[in-house]
Amino acid sequence: MTIVFRCDAGRQIGTGHLIRCRTLARQLRRHGAECLFLCRQKPGDLITLISPEFASEPLPPLSPSDGTWLGCSQHQDAHDSLAALARAQPDRIDWLVVDHYSLDARWHQPVLEQLQRLGHRPRLLVIDDLADRPLMADLLLDQNQLNPAEAEELYKPLIPAGCRRLFGPAYALLSEAYSLLHPLLPERCPPLQRLLICFGGSDPANLSECCLEGLLHPAALPLKLDLVLGPAYPHRDRIQALATTHPQLRVHGPQASLAGLMAQADLALGAGGVTSWERACLGLPALVSSLAANQNAVIAQLVAAGAVIDLGAASQLTPAAVRQAVQQLLDAPAQLAQLSRSARKITDGFGAPRVASAMLGVPAGLDLRPAEAADEAIWLRWANDPAMRAASFHSDQINAMEHHRWFSAKLADPGALLLLGHAIDGMPIGYVRFEQISPSEISKQLLSIALEPAVRGQGLGLPLLERAISFLQQRGQGPLELLAEVKPSNRASIRLFEAAGFEPSLPRRTGALCYMRISR
Repeated sequence: MTIVFRCDAGRQIGTGHLIRCRTLARQLRRHGAECLFLCRQKPGDLITLISPEFASEPLPPLSPSDGTWLGCSQHQDAHDSLAALARAQPDRIDWLVVDHYSLDARWHQPVLEQLQRLGHRPRLLVIDDLADRPLMADLLLDQNQLNPAEAEELYKPLIPAGCRRLFGPAYALLSEAYSLLHPLLPERCPPLQRLLICFGGSDPANLSECCLEGLLHPAALPLKLDLVLGPAYPHRDRIQALATTHPQLRVHGPQASLAGLMAQADLALGAGGVTSWERACLGLPALVSSLAANQNAVIAQLVAAGAVIDLGAASQLTPAAVRQAVQQLLDAPAQLAQLSRSARKITDGFGAPRVASAMLGVPAGLDLRPAEAADEAIWLRWANDPAMRAASFHSDQINAMEHHRWFSAKLADPGALLLLGHAIDGMPIGYVRFEQISPSEISKQLLSIALEPAVRGQGLGLPLLERAISFLQQRGQGPLELLAEVKPSNRASIRLFEAAGFEPSLPRRTGALCYMRISR
């Protein structure tokens, strides 16, 4: 199984696209896939970072550049990419992953057609967050959309009707360290003592130096500072010289993962790119500045979610503004704690396993556990998924406060059992909920089930349901009368319950179908 990635890195476009593709490639490798990277040679391209780990075919450098991120026409890039694939000679290309703002259907179509003529039948995953051009995707990932319903409308005229969509930071491509640390880190508590500064692989606006000037002059704020400089940062010598006269400043080179430094920090200064989701996963509050126009929407959504404070565009940021913003949080520890709590709800770090599962299926292994308070956010995401709302008897979106009250009550209710199903790596794949119909009839249980959107269509509903019923039976309540109510239009659920041995029963509500199973 071969998966080909077309992405770039550089001083102009940064390193985020290539790094997140590398994260996905690592996850796909666990499924047995071989990955091949096609990257254009340019200053800061990071090809030497990728090549020791994955096969790579560099595309020829272009000189002079035409000033765009691509550096040439899409026709030329398609030609160069196909030539690189001819050199690599993969036996079979199963997926083509394209993460590039300058490539669209004008590139997808000729490349796919030529690969098909050569006997390949690849499917196409497009990673995007601009929604500004036609895309010939079989699977679309936009990890930067906190509002899936809005994303559906944005992309609807741009993608084929049958394209599967993965929207939101639940699918953010983060390294495994984040999903491991997410449930382990205690809630962050004031006071503010340690600050992490990181503006990506290249920091084209040199915000690192701007922030240091504000935090260290005219007098240093009472903070320990960790500054991470990426591989394409051009002013390293000046920063190193500054560190020799300020012992509270530690300068770090490129990191395999920022997770360790984020776990130690109380606040971050950074941009609105991929690192936004890493910070959110670990509940790290942030002061953020936009390095490019495509980051504005991400930052606005994070501000609305209460997870960050916006410092504005990089071109307008001043040392005085940085100092003032940090000082305000030094003086308002309760605000810092609230930012952390809000950030933590945004993503659990399992984005890469979810995307890999959508492409190749879930690895063998399925387990269940009772739900916990920390599962509230993912339960809400599943409940508000457009397909879930369409299948529900109440189709309106559920607000977070209403859900919090409901979820907390169900966890405390002895007549309710909420079970979360997860894959062998811990990735949540769905839930089953049981509720006693009445306190006097504890053997009668009303159940509901939902699957993670990324894994639907993979045959996981039946084993999840059967495992949940066995879990309930092991509680020693004797024979159970299980009821499930579905809308007549919900064909997927009807097929699931019929496969699980449920039989039609008298409906309990108008407009519903009812299915019953006696389990002993």
